[in-house]
Amino acid sequence: MANSLPPTPNFWVSLSICIFAFLISLIVAVKKLDIVKPLRIFGLGLFLSDVILLIPLFLDEIAQKNYGIDNLGKTAALFSAIMNAAQMVTLDADFPALFTDVSGSFLGGTVFLGILCFLTPVVCGGIALTFFDGIAGKFVYRLFRTYVPVYFFSELSENSLYLAKSVQDQRNGRCLCVFCGISESISSELKESAKISRFLLFRKNEANYLNSPDYEQIYFELSENQDENLSHTRDLIDSYIKRFGEVDYSAIKIFLFSEQEEAPLLLREMDKKGMPVVIVNRHRLVVNNLLFTYPLYNVLSDNAKTMSVLIVGAGKVGRELLRTCLWCGQLGSEYQLKITVIDKNASVIKRSMQLECPEFFTGEYNISFLEVDATTADFQICLDENCAAANYICVCLDNDEMNIRTALYMRSYYQRKDVLNAETPFISAFVKNSIKNMHVSDIGCHIKAFGGNNLIYSYALIDSELEKLALNVQQIYEKTGTDKNKILQDYYKDEYGIKSNRANAIHIRYKLFSLGYDMHIASDEELRKKNNDFSLLEDDVQRLARIEHDRWNAYTRGEGWCRASLEQIEKTKNSASKIPNAKLHACLCSWDELDEVSKYLHTDYKKYDEDFVRNIPQILGLESSKQNISGVRYVLVKRK
Repeated sequence: MANSLPPTPNFWVSLSICIFAFLISLIVAVKKLDIVKPLRIFGLGLFLSDVILLIPLFLDEIAQKNYGIDNLGKTAALFSAIMNAAQMVTLDADFPALFTDVSGSFLGGTVFLGILCFLTPVVCGGIALTFFDGIAGKFVYRLFRTYVPVYFFSELSENSLYLAKSVQDQRNGRCLCVFCGISESISSELKESAKISRFLLFRKNEANYLNSPDYEQIYFELSENQDENLSHTRDLIDSYIKRFGEVDYSAIKIFLFSEQEEAPLLLREMDKKGMPVVIVNRHRLVVNNLLFTYPLYNVLSDNAKTMSVLIVGAGKVGRELLRTCLWCGQLGSEYQLKITVIDKNASVIKRSMQLECPEFFTGEYNISFLEVDATTADFQICLDENCAAANYICVCLDNDEMNIRTALYMRSYYQRKDVLNAETPFISAFVKNSIKNMHVSDIGCHIKAFGGNNLIYSYALIDSELEKLALNVQQIYEKTGTDKNKILQDYYKDEYGIKSNRANAIHIRYKLFSLGYDMHIASDEELRKKNNDFSLLEDDVQRLARIEHDRWNAYTRGEGWCRASLEQIEKTKNSASKIPNAKLHACLCSWDELDEVSKYLHTDYKKYDEDFVRNIPQILGLESSKQNISGVRYVLVKRK
């Protein structure tokens, strides 16, 4: 009897191939977070299994007994099996003896063959669907979105591709990168590059692909149209709140790319239900990174005490440099800071900044504006007469080519002054183009390029050294102690607070310089132990507290605030030290004058600065008994 036969050898081979193909496709799917390739691997395995199962039907006595077919020979039997396997894919084959003739009386074999007959057309049909644009991507998104972080990008561009590839590399491929708003107008080269990297391309905007707030989702609103970025951000927040209501949104984060001054104010007025929104101001970001990575004090050698900063070009980046250099350079009365700005429209820019930051120009700070075109011979005359002692130079003119050319000229100019003895000042150039930025430092010109797209659109945007320190600063000011969720919620509540925390984090490096230390990320356990339980002496606390107050003064004035008299505070009938809508603050005064303000408002404002300074070791992870929220560990090294 046919049903008394044991399973044929072909059956076991077919079963083994099917299992092996399934395991391989499963590994590829989990490792690559892809569905197309695993589906095709499994489909190929199923098809091969079908062929091997069908060969006996056309090769030996089984074919003669059941179908009346004479022995076809091995080659003919193989081709007949392939053709009939193809019919099986389309549900157009009838094999009445397959279950008994191949599986014999083995019940498990019959079940396997039944599953195989069902899976073959289903899987192969799924493979066919993967050739239709978008279907495979949506399937991958639905399948993996709850298992790995999902990163959404509001548009497909060279910059967003940089960022997505950086994220993918940092996460070792364990994430989904989704590009939204894909239209026919986007170049085929960009689309092909995205597909090669296994990124998902969707036509609708990101508000149409909401996932549960329980899972990690990061959104990048990074279109060149900043109004559109703000609109998308508001729509995204509204969509989440309408769908999920009052829940914990801490797993979601939105990065809004905008230099618009009104963006922070508009977001502040919006009820975000605790959803973290970070405004990425490109100009502020590149300046912060420059002055954190290459501090102003690095130009001081031997007994030099003056940081002479020269800013060539006073556009948006130049103005941001002026503001940031002013508060970074506050190192106490022992050090002097001089800032010179050169621009062909310097007088107009100065009047504009006098309107924005009136207390920059009251005589307390040494700031000069020189109206000179950097492309003319007048530029050299200006350098001779006013900038011979400049030791920290930033070039940020109209375009990359002009910035590189001007920086190269300035290098030659300062070396010509005294070939044997002169030290070339630190020279940096604002270079947006990624390729040019990466190669400027490789041509032996000793010029640091900053602001490149390859540096801005990178994973550091999400998890930078500076951002970790800023979170630790928030923890120091937080009243809830170690409640991480509360600290994060308060940190992302207001863009003004985020900016202030970053500024405080940057200046920690400058404060430590005034004590004779450099700070470095700890990488060796022995170095970590060496500086455990580092603390500041009380004399150092008092010194750094004064410096911190000077820094805060310069930073706050750069944000447009002015000093409020005690009479003005009294008229508001409010015990607070500031009048926010008028941008007036009573503490914008000297360290000694703080005593009078503190007495009048019954608050010890000096203690705020002293307490912050005392907690610098905790911010840097130098105290074994105290933890910081980001978990960073630094070591301090004595400067030579």
